Amino acid sequence: MGKVEFIILSPKRGKCAGDRSKISWTQVETGSAITWKYPSVIMQGDDSIGEFYSVAVTKNKQQADTGD
Repeated sequence: MGKVEFIILSPKRGKCAGDRSKISWTQVETGSAITWKYPSVIMQGDDSIGEFYSVAVTKNKQQADTGD
């Protein structure tokens, strides 16, 4: 059986429309050959918060582009 490789594209999108609204994502990616992460939050409400906690674990020839 051949080696299986995964390519992951993870465009997280969110919108904080109300006052004091909050979006929080936690994401972990392991074992994929290539990982792209591009989170974004539209902050429309006053005192809104957008959080994105991310871990990408790579080894050997794996690649991770986390949008930083």
